[in-house]
Amino acid sequence: MVTKWLCRCECGHEALVGSTDLRRGKSTQCRFCYGTDKKDLVGQKIHDWTILERAESQFNRAYYKCQCSCGSIHVVCQQTLINGSSTRCNQCHIEENCTDHGHCRRNEKHPLYTIWMGILARCENPKCHAYRLYGARGIKICDEWKDLNRFYDDMGDRPSLKHSIDRIDVDGDYCKKNCRWSTYTAQGRNRRNNIRFEKNGMNITLGEWAEYFGVNDAAIRKLTANKGFDHAYCFYSNKMQSLR
Repeated sequence: MVTKWLCRCECGHEALVGSTDLRRGKSTQCRFCYGTDKKDLVGQKIHDWTILERAESQFNRAYYKCQCSCGSIHVVCQQTLINGSSTRCNQCHIEENCTDHGHCRRNEKHPLYTIWMGILARCENPKCHAYRLYGARGIKICDEWKDLNRFYDDMGDRPSLKHSIDRIDVDGDYCKKNCRWSTYTAQGRNRRNNIRFEKNGMNITLGEWAEYFGVNDAAIRKLTANKGFDHAYCFYSNKMQSLR
């Protein structure tokens, strides 16, 4: 059985270390400090951080009060300074990752940036999985919308997270005249493969007929599948009239 000792590294981190590793010098520092001799970082400059002084240790780890190149002061864990995961303050990190059009990449993406990039990929990138349904069919994005600012000016913010960009004419291009913000339900009803039923000048999907009659969507679909849409239309029309 290997005897282990609770040891504290100079960075403040505690760990159990075997007697043999301690005697033979195999373990000289914690795993967070391994490979570096930076024990006291005060006065050093690491990336955009200038280390000012030691701060109070937390969770058995050493912390330093650091000044970013922008002038802001923050308390930073020594581990993140040594392994390079912290190079500057959050505000500088966000500004560094912003694009020319003002919207950010990575985790700070503006929702419109993601939607806009999706449109570009579907229309212009043959490697995109959806290209065959868009660019390969001749659907394009207008020249004005190749600039995100113009796209934002025309469409504005999406009303909610349940809304996405929708083309009114499913065979038309992405442009201001042919696009709108729609819910995913509305977009599902605007697909090319939807089956529509026409009655009394209304040419809509079964889901929309269900809303029109105020009935369950599955019920009208089942009745239409068994006896046809004409029968379902007459049945629910009579039912609706009897309730008036």
